[in-house]
Amino acid sequence: MEVILTEFYLISGFLGSGKTTFLKQLISFFKDKKVALVINEFGKQGIDGLLLAELSHSMREVNNGSIFCACRLEQFVTTLQELTLNVPEIIIVEASGLSDPTIIKKVVKERDVFSEINYRGNICIIDSKTFPKVIKTALVCKKQLLCADIVLLNKTDLVNGKEKSEVISLIRSEKPNVTLFETSYGIIPADMEKVINVLNIDTESVSVNIIKDITLQKYLLKLTDNIDIDTLKNFLNSFINETYRIKGFVKIKNALNYVDSVQNSLKIEPFDGIVNDEAVQNIVILSGNGMKTAEAIKAACYKYPYIVLSIE
Repeated sequence: MEVILTEFYLISGFLGSGKTTFLKQLISFFKDKKVALVINEFGKQGIDGLLLAELSHSMREVNNGSIFCACRLEQFVTTLQELTLNVPEIIIVEASGLSDPTIIKKVVKERDVFSEINYRGNICIIDSKTFPKVIKTALVCKKQLLCADIVLLNKTDLVNGKEKSEVISLIRSEKPNVTLFETSYGIIPADMEKVINVLNIDTESVSVNIIKDITLQKYLLKLTDNIDIDTLKNFLNSFINETYRIKGFVKIKNALNYVDSVQNSLKIEPFDGIVNDEAVQNIVILSGNGMKTAEAIKAACYKYPYIVLSIE
């Protein structure tokens, strides 16, 4: 009897590139399939899992580190083992924006848990606007590209033709033959099936030296209750330039809001989903090489002394 293997798709990409938005599109594409999700976030507090909770009944989170680092790899493998017990047709893993997926093919080949899994490949989401900067400042950004089987050049609506051409040239200079699709808002103009069919089992092996990026920094801020929106914006904007990403859930006038920032673009929008009480008023901050994040947060707390209860 023919054994039907579970198809395994990896979604990678730097912080704020649009992975979660694309993941929603991918789940919609597989709406007639039994799908399981693994959501990985570098910070202690998981945010994306809460945003996706209503989309899949079978979802696991691996937080506070990359699923590919030694500290979280075993947890990742155990999570996959648990998911395969329910025999899903599709497993989609959204890796942290700070994850280095270099070892994924090695893990797939060596781990017994993958004997029932068909690894289809790594879809890497790249932000057209921020990529030229982050590839210079974050070592992991280049590694994500080098491990990609497909690149989705996202947010092309935010750059002009010249800027887009320069980004594509930069991508090609690092990985000349990678299949590339252009998109905005994670929505692919061509059929999703065209993207999926590009992926195959025997994707080429990539040799990359595994060097730990010790420059990555993460902070968790616990905020006071019911901050007014103007004060919150002023507080976050006072150190936003020293961050890669800011995100979390905050109550404003007793209404839940989702805070999201990529580089220096801040959005605070109403959120009508369900969030655990312990996740509310928590802000995750991620930064890296050359950023004076700790000093900037400290200065902001001094200027707005009644906003932050604790910093981890």
